[in-house]
Amino acid sequence: MARLGTELAARIGRALITESNSSFQTRSWNPSLEQTLHKIGFRDSLNPSLVARVIDPHLLTHHSLALGFFNWASQQPGFTHNSLTYRSVLKSLSLSRQLNATESLLKQAKAQNLTLDSSIYRFVIDSLIKSGKSQMAFSVFNEAKSQSLDLGTETSNSLLASLGSDRCFKNAMEVFDEMNNRGVGFSTIGFGVFIWRLCRNGDLGEVLRLVDAVKRWNSLINGSVIAVLIVHGLCEASRTSEALRALNELRIRGWKPDFIAYRVVAEAFRSLGSVFDVNEVLKMKRKLGVAPRSNDYREFDSVFDY
Repeated sequence: MARLGTELAARIGRALITESNSSFQTRSWNPSLEQTLHKIGFRDSLNPSLVARVIDPHLLTHHSLALGFFNWASQQPGFTHNSLTYRSVLKSLSLSRQLNATESLLKQAKAQNLTLDSSIYRFVIDSLIKSGKSQMAFSVFNEAKSQSLDLGTETSNSLLASLGSDRCFKNAMEVFDEMNNRGVGFSTIGFGVFIWRLCRNGDLGEVLRLVDAVKRWNSLINGSVIAVLIVHGLCEASRTSEALRALNELRIRGWKPDFIAYRVVAEAFRSLGSVFDVNEVLKMKRKLGVAPRSNDYREFDSVFDY
């Protein structure tokens, strides 16, 4: 029975794509597509599982067909969508970054009290982040949070970095606190971008508090890279003396500032004409700095030139 359902789903998917490609209204739902469905004659077999199987995987990269088929099914007598059908169509819309349609369907699912699994929220949040809509992504994050869903390490870190990059620090802190409370691992790039941006505006004491919180949970974060990002952010904000203090505070905490971190601070003092401070930092670099590994900064090429 399952095999027959899979074969029928593949047949429906192929038929819709073929008809769409031959139509003058390519990539949009139209009456000829509905006629194609009626010719196949599967009305008695129509159920949410079949609709979901047609959309995922056969229509995932054809978002207009996926949404059109989803809407067509909803108009058929006795048919009701469930979480499976919403999952499949939202996945398609997220992959193609159809933000308005995605938002509308999420509201529909919520109005119907349907429970969507965490993978859907991950798809939607990732799509919104890639589209530069960090605030909308945060709203979806809150919806997932209200259902106690686990969004996973990658999506959580992407959202943290995106909100930090957009200077939405209040929302970013909520994401940070949620990750910290749930024990979600922080990545070097997720926490790094967030803390780099925060250093331009935040108090150094608060920055160090966050560093301590991350240190308790994470042994895999590259502390040397984080140190560079922190002093880089402080120097960008003309807080060079604080950057020098940060080098010592981070070293004490075991985050091992490397040669690049010391050079960033030295160059900041050089731009201020403070020759004495430049020499002092370079002495610290030779005595305390560690050598960076060749691939440490591969993900951060756009942040600074080293």
